[in-house]
Amino acid sequence: MLCGGFVSRYFMLLQRHKVVIREFAETDFIIHTLLPRMLSNYLKIAFRNFWNNKLYSFLHIIGLASGISAALLIGLWVYDEYNFNRYHTAYDRIGMVEKNRTYNGTINTEESHPAALGAKLRETYGSYFDEVVVSSYGGEKTLKYGETAITRRGYFMKKGGEKILDLQMVKGAPDFPLDPGSMLVSESTAKALFGAEDPLNKIIDIDKKIALKIAGVYRDIPRNSTFRSVAFYASFDTYCSMEDWAAISKTDWTENSLPVYVKLAPKTDFADVSAKIKNVTYEATHDESKPELFLYPMSRWHLYPEFKNGQSVGIGLQNLWIFGLIGFSVLLLAAINFMNLSTARSEKRA
Repeated sequence: MLCGGFVSRYFMLLQRHKVVIREFAETDFIIHTLLPRMLSNYLKIAFRNFWNNKLYSFLHIIGLASGISAALLIGLWVYDEYNFNRYHTAYDRIGMVEKNRTYNGTINTEESHPAALGAKLRETYGSYFDEVVVSSYGGEKTLKYGETAITRRGYFMKKGGEKILDLQMVKGAPDFPLDPGSMLVSESTAKALFGAEDPLNKIIDIDKKIALKIAGVYRDIPRNSTFRSVAFYASFDTYCSMEDWAAISKTDWTENSLPVYVKLAPKTDFADVSAKIKNVTYEATHDESKPELFLYPMSRWHLYPEFKNGQSVGIGLQNLWIFGLIGFSVLLLAAINFMNLSTARSEKRA
């Protein structure tokens, strides 16, 4: 009896194995034989239809491909604009000092200040900032080395400027703040001036006013950055030796010609710090326009670039919405056109 049960179970297992083997063989046949034949037939039919109906096929492919390509390009542009300045490692803590002044009932917003403001903010409110940096504007300067002369934009900045710009050094190991006799250049500027030569310790002339030694080379700042045109970087003290008015602005509160950038300390807020520094300029000048300071975060520089009556205006954001809707509309029209042509073709076959 025991032997009979064993034999019965053996034949049951053998039968199951046969079923499994048969299913495996059928699956192998489908994958390696039937499926390639089906795909080959589908491709032959598609090519035959394409060849016999060239006009419809051309309109199908070109219309849909053009719509997808246009929508994709617009989408990439929107993405690039939305991520403007986000390359910065301290993107959410970088800002610029702005100033509202009232004239005849109208509020005008300005970004120019005296260098004295930077010193005052560091002295009195230093605990709220990691960096307070007075800077020149990115004006064009003529850089000359030997017989090679190029025109590039650059910034002359106080201590901490390299952190505001988030410079990534690729050659040299300069000490910050830079000494007044040194400067840094971008990779593209170094290539334009020196070609394949090593730029370190080379002396270049700036506007025939001063000669500076190159202490380092930094990686080109990304194109989608407010600072993308910064081809060289030097000390603000160097700028003061070139421009007398810049030196005067260190003590003269009426010399409003320089931007001031800040990097907030951790766990601080733009709105809170703005409220604390609001009256700094007015207390120093007692200007009739009653200037009020506030910090404008980097996250708003590009999409909200203008002010009207003291309020930021999202011109850049409006452009994003407009182009985004255009891209979506183009894609939608391409899809509708594709479906209409497909429907018309199917009716013709019927």
